[in-house]
Amino acid sequence: MKYGCRAHDYGCFTAQELARTLADQGYNAAQLAMPKAIRGIADMNGISPEQLEEIRTAFAEADVEITVLSCYRDLSSPDDGTRTAAVADVCRALHCQKATGAKQVGSESSCRFLSGEQKAAELPPADRQHPAHRRAGRKAGCLLCAGTGICTRTGHGGKAAHAEGDRRRRDTFSCDF
Repeated sequence: MKYGCRAHDYGCFTAQELARTLADQGYNAAQLAMPKAIRGIADMNGISPEQLEEIRTAFAEADVEITVLSCYRDLSSPDDGTRTAAVADVCRALHCQKATGAKQVGSESSCRFLSGEQKAAELPPADRQHPAHRRAGRKAGCLLCAGTGICTRTGHGGKAAHAEGDRRRRDTFSCDF
């Protein structure tokens, strides 16, 4: 059984200090938000391969699984610029996932500033997020499509699925991971 926590609840440390702290507290799994928990990582931009390997090694040596690599970005923002930046950060997190040994990448969608009526008008409900596109994305190995239906990586119908299904996202995104 896995017993995990949000790693940043324990503070911001080097990867070795954080992994050892979590193990000493009895955890064998963690949700890791690198900019919040790893000293020297300010954001998802510019994380070096050496830093990612250091994180992987430290957590493996401490026998703490990185169950969720967190990327606290709101993918549901109706603001085009905010949403575009959020998708870019999630794409960067997906690149980091394999290097750190994380099991998955987690983000969030909140749009807390929208009323229920605005959300209903502006945001696609989960059952309209292109099930066929997600299936094609899984088959093509595109995790962003498989999970969210917002990537247009070539070869699996992203643009057609979005043009047909998601009236809010006239702009589409691409991640090459």
